[in-house]
Amino acid sequence: MKYLTDSYIIDWNKRLKDSPYMVTPMTSNNSSFFEINLSYKPEEPTSMASYPSTIRPLRGSDTLLEGKTMSYEISFSVVKNREEEFFDLLDIIFNRKLGTKCNGSIIQMPSKEEINISKKSHIVNKREFIRYTYKFNYKITGIIGYVSYLEDTINFFGMMWGYDDDGNEVSLTDFKIGDIVSLKDERTGNYLVIDYVYIMLGDKYTIDYELSEIKNKIDSHIIEYGSAFSAGAESITYNRDNRINDILDKNN
Repeated sequence: MKYLTDSYIIDWNKRLKDSPYMVTPMTSNNSSFFEINLSYKPEEPTSMASYPSTIRPLRGSDTLLEGKTMSYEISFSVVKNREEEFFDLLDIIFNRKLGTKCNGSIIQMPSKEEINISKKSHIVNKREFIRYTYKFNYKITGIIGYVSYLEDTINFFGMMWGYDDDGNEVSLTDFKIGDIVSLKDERTGNYLVIDYVYIMLGDKYTIDYELSEIKNKIDSHIIEYGSAFSAGAESITYNRDNRINDILDKNN
C-alpha cells in the first residue's frame, strides 16, 4: 500500500496556483495516514464559519465539484538504452495500491488510455534520450495520485544508474542482481541477490535487496536456494570467494 506524505500533498499547491482549488493534508480517526482535503482557495466566498479563514471543503452539496477536471502535464527523459527498464520499474511501483483518500473517498486515477502520452528522441551529452510528456485532463486528486507514481519511479531510477567522468554508464546500487554476497554478521554464508526492494518511508527513498541463501556449492550446475528475505546494504558485504574470482577474471 502506498500513502502520500503531508509534505507531498502541501507541495502540490505550487502546481495548483492557477486553479481555484487548494489541497491540505488532513488526519482521520480511522487511519494514521494523511488524507487529501480538497477545498476552494481562501479567496472564494463562503458561509461555513466552522472552517478556518474562508476555506470551504468540497463536501456535501459540493461533491460534484470533486469530479471537476483540470489540465496538467509532466515531462521527463529516459536514456534510450534503459527505456524498457524504466517502465518495468514503473509497473512495479504501480503494483502498490494508493491508500491515500480524498475527503474520505477512494482516489480514482486515470487509466493510461485517458492520458495523452507523447515521446520524442533527443541528444544530451552525445547520449540518446527519449523525452516523455504526459498530458492530463482529469480529476485533481486522480492526477496527484498518478503523478506521484511517476515521480517515485523517477527518483528510484535515478538511484540505480549514472555516468562516470568519462561518460561510461555505471550502476549506482551497492549490489546488483546476480551478485553473490554474505551477511556481515556471519560472513560464511552465500546469498544470491535476486531482486531489488523499493522502500518509501515518508519522503525518503531506499533500495534494499532481496536475498536467497545458496544451499549447495557455488560451482555446481544446479543451485539450490533457501527462503528469500530482504536486507539493507548496511548489513551485506561481498562474498569473499566471489570477490576474489571477479578480480582474477578482470586480470586475465
